[in-house]
Amino acid sequence: SRQAVKRQVNKEKRDWRATLSEENKRGYDLLRKWRAARAKEEGVPHYVVLTNRLIAEIVQRKPSSITALRELQGIGQATCEKHGDDILACLRAMKDMTVEAVSKEATKQESASTDTSGVTNKPEGDL
Repeated sequence: SRQAVKRQVNKEKRDWRATLSEENKRGYDLLRKWRAARAKEEGVPHYVVLTNRLIAEIVQRKPSSITALRELQGIGQATCEKHGDDILACLRAMKDMTVEAVSKEATKQESASTDTSGVTNKPEGDL
């Protein structure tokens, strides 16, 4: 029947993570872990806290304030009051993870470069 087809279409899930850059995927994963913990604490399904679509939009737009977070479609006043500070903290942690990753890569590059004796150092694991 027509209703059965409509229900089946509505049940198809979109892979929001697949639409994100590598940097944003880390933030997406971080927010999903936070959401799972929060949902468990509150005894509610995870999508009640935040939907996957909202998590994807948050990591793409990277709001830096409650006001900016409130501008996202699907984030209401209650969500901002209840979870806004935690969401912004996750975004700050995502930014710190990105800075840390860049710093680690720079350190790795330095260790692989030629030292003062003219001997090239190889990173560990390349033996």
